[in-house]
Amino acid sequence: MPSKPEIPEGWRRVRLGDICDAPRYGANAPALNYDPAQPRYVRITDITDNGRLRTDEVRSADPEIVRGHELREGDLLFARSGSVGRTYLYRPSDGRCVYAGYLIRFRPDAAVALPRFLDIYTHSPTYLRWLQSVLHVGAQPNINAAEYSALPVLLPPIAEQQAIAAVLDSIDEAIERTEEVIAATERLRDALLHDLLTRGLPGRHTEWKEVRGLGTIPASWDVVRLGDVPTLNQPGAWGDEPTDDDPGVRVLRAADLTRDGRVHTEKAAWRRLGDKDRERRLMQDGDLILERSGGGPAAPVGRIALIEESAPIYCSNFCQHLRLDATRCSARFAARALWHRYMRGVTERLEQRTTGIRNLDYEGYLMYPIPLPSMREQEAIADALDSAESAIESERDRLSALELMKSSTADALLSGQLNATQQKE
Repeated sequence: MPSKPEIPEGWRRVRLGDICDAPRYGANAPALNYDPAQPRYVRITDITDNGRLRTDEVRSADPEIVRGHELREGDLLFARSGSVGRTYLYRPSDGRCVYAGYLIRFRPDAAVALPRFLDIYTHSPTYLRWLQSVLHVGAQPNINAAEYSALPVLLPPIAEQQAIAAVLDSIDEAIERTEEVIAATERLRDALLHDLLTRGLPGRHTEWKEVRGLGTIPASWDVVRLGDVPTLNQPGAWGDEPTDDDPGVRVLRAADLTRDGRVHTEKAAWRRLGDKDRERRLMQDGDLILERSGGGPAAPVGRIALIEESAPIYCSNFCQHLRLDATRCSARFAARALWHRYMRGVTERLEQRTTGIRNLDYEGYLMYPIPLPSMREQEAIADALDSAESAIESERDRLSALELMKSSTADALLSGQLNATQQKE
């Protein structure tokens, strides 16, 4: 029988229930319109994956109904159904809060267990592995207070808990700063995009014209409808499940398109297409993919992206495959112009909804005007926007590296493989 890993000196194995007051379930109460005079009513849906409270759709609750469920500093909430395993550490800066049904409150004994340490633990790979072990295949997504109380915790001395929290908080601060840089750079890119697509390159134009659907643009620019410039305009194909004899080809779905004009080619599905479809529908570097069916409340249908891929790839039947006349229209420029159209809400106005499915009025989409500068100016505009996008991608890469470092560091610190106190010395 394999032996348990050695416990670092001064550490001990406990269960969550051993170091907390008796857990308490939340109170079910009607969620009221937000009233700053009343405590916030925290529901499972208000808690994000990273353990923060959402700032949208804030609700209040009648304090008489939820009396006794007001949160105190250091309280930990655990979701017992729905988003099972999601947790939240209450902070006084979040204001007065009470917690709803389907949430369980644990109040740690701060003399032995630092609440922030337990918060870190419940967002660590160690915790996620435990969660997967209790939510076995076929189980209902529900964890009760007794099961959470049995959560095993490798508990270091308070000094080490504080040091662990300090190390990981410093990484969190770097992550937050990087997220702020990304958000600021995206705002600058969006402003630059709007200016370049309506005013052209700085200092180049002095005369203007008004175009319905576009507003003011340089007088020297042409205006065309999207339907005038493709040399290829066809729907994709979904095909069949792969087999051992035919593992299939990569097929992009609408879900692989992002709201910010990118496409995740690495997430493409593998599907089996016939020989004719493989020949006719093969996408090329510089083609466009447009979502015709899909979308949702936070992402209207009509997402679009430029294909920048040399390996064989296709798109599904819920998407449209476009190839533009390269003598008239730069694909890089068109991708930005059409994404700008999407962000302005044009495709949302072209949505057709039947049986809950969002479909794009594609004929109307093709009729919408797009500006067409000279080819030289199109390429210059695309270059400027690509530079801005490269800066964003660089920060996104930095963010991914920080998140990976946080995960591996948390694993090492929480298992005792890395001593945080010694790292500070």
